[in-house]
Amino acid sequence: MSEILDSFEEYCVNPEFKESRKTFSYRRAIQYFCDYLGENSIDDELVSKFKKYQLDIGNKDSLLYKKFLSFLAPRKQSSYLYSGYLSAALPEFFAFWKNYKNQEKIPPIFFANVTWMERYDGLEIFKKPGAAWVKENNDAHEKNNFKEIDGKYYGYVECSRNSKINISTIANRYGCVIKEENGNRFIENIHVIYFSTSPKGKARIVGFYNKAIIFENYMKNPLNGDRYYFVCGHDDGILIPEKDRNFIVEKSYGQDQRWYADKDEDIPFVKKTLEYIKKYTIIANLQEQQMISNMLVKLKSDLEVEFDKNKITGILPINNYHEHTYHIGRIGGTEEISVKKIRNGRRAEKYFVDYLAKNGFKKGKDFDDVANDRNYGYDMQFADIGIEIKNIQSGSFYLTDNEIAHLESGKTHLILVDLDNGIWLLKNNSDWLRITIENIKSIRDYCKEQYSNIVLTDIKINITDDIKKEIFEISQFDYDKILDILIGTK
Repeated sequence: MSEILDSFEEYCVNPEFKESRKTFSYRRAIQYFCDYLGENSIDDELVSKFKKYQLDIGNKDSLLYKKFLSFLAPRKQSSYLYSGYLSAALPEFFAFWKNYKNQEKIPPIFFANVTWMERYDGLEIFKKPGAAWVKENNDAHEKNNFKEIDGKYYGYVECSRNSKINISTIANRYGCVIKEENGNRFIENIHVIYFSTSPKGKARIVGFYNKAIIFENYMKNPLNGDRYYFVCGHDDGILIPEKDRNFIVEKSYGQDQRWYADKDEDIPFVKKTLEYIKKYTIIANLQEQQMISNMLVKLKSDLEVEFDKNKITGILPINNYHEHTYHIGRIGGTEEISVKKIRNGRRAEKYFVDYLAKNGFKKGKDFDDVANDRNYGYDMQFADIGIEIKNIQSGSFYLTDNEIAHLESGKTHLILVDLDNGIWLLKNNSDWLRITIENIKSIRDYCKEQYSNIVLTDIKINITDDIKKEIFEISQFDYDKILDILIGTK
C-alpha cells in the first residue's frame, strides 16, 4: 500500500496539479480512510468501494460520515474529514488509479539522446558531433557511457535547460517509488535507452541499460570525476555494434536530449522498443556465451545449460547435459551472482542444522556451526569431522580452492542438500569427486596458460549420474543411523 500511496503523492506533486501544496494531506486522507475500512492493500475492489462511498463522505448527515468522524476523533485526525481533504482527494485518486493501472504492465523507460559514437569507451573521436557544447569542445560527457568502471556503467545525457531529469514524470507514468539519498532523489529498475542520429541520417538506438538507477541531479563518479545520471551493473548494459543499429526512433522527440515518451500516443512505440531490447538482450547474451565458449573449445565445454530436475522426493537432481559449465568474468562473478551463491549456501546450512536438531542432535554439544569462524574454513564441525554443506537444488554446486584443499587433505566431507528433495553425504575419498577436482585444476591450468588475461570464476560442477553409486541419502535416517554414517566417515 505504501508504494501506491507514495506514487499518488508524487502524482499530486506534478506542477500541473492545482492543489500541489495539499499533496501530503491528500495522501494521509486516503491512508486514514483505508485504516477505517480495515484495508491494508489497494486494488480495484477497494477503489470501487471508494467510489461507492464518495457521496456519503461529502455528506455530514450520512451514517458513514458520522462513523468515520468517530473513528478519526480519538486519533486527532478529524480535520482530514471535516476540512474536506478526503472529499477533494478521492477524485484525484481515481484519476491517478486509472493512470497507474494503465501503465502497470509497461516497464518504466526513459530515452536519452546522445552523440553518435562507435564504442562509448572514452577512447574515440566523435564521428558526428551533436549538441553545441560537443561541437565547440570536441568532447562529450557521454563518451564513457559504456566504459566499465568497477563492475558498473555510468551514463550521462546532456540536460541543457535545468541540468535535471524530471524523475517525477517517469514515476507518475509508471508508478515508480522515488527515493532519496544524500539530498539527491532517484528511481530504480528503469530501462534507459540511448539513441542518436546516425552519420547516414535517422535516429537509432545505440545501446541501453536494463535495471538502471536514474538520479534527478547529476552525480560525480568518485573514481574518475565524470558526471552521470544513470548507473547499472555491467551485465545490464548493452552497447549495440554500429553495423547492427537498425532500430529507428521514428517518434518526434523535440530538441531536448531527454525524452520521457510519457504521452498516450507514445505507448505503441514504447512497447515496440521494450520488445526490441528484450529480444536483443537475449541475443547479446547468447553471442557473449558463444564467444567465450569458442575460446574454450578444446575443453568441449559450454557456458550455461538447461537441466532436467526430478522433483520426486529422495531423487538426486541430475544435470544430463555436461559434466561442467564455466563462467568467465571478474573474480567471484558479478555482485548479484556472488550474493546469490551466499544466500543459497546459507539456506542449505540452515536446512541441515534444522534436520540435525529435528533428529535429536544438540548444537554446541553434538555439532558446532563454524561457518563464520575463519579458524576452520568450512561450515560445520561434527565430532572431529569437518562438514562442507552445498545447496544442489539447481542440479549443481561450486567448490572454492580452499574447500578443495580441505577435501584433498581429508579434513572435510560434503553434505549435498536439495531443499525440496533430500540430503546426501559425499565422502572425500569419492572417485567422482577426485576426478571432478582433477578436471577443475586442469581447466584452471589450461586457461592460465592460454588466456592469461582472463580470470576464471569458481567453476560450476553439474551433478551427473556417475555420482549416484558414491553418495548416501540420509534424509530419512534417525539419530543412530546419522551418527553411524557420519562418525564412520573418519
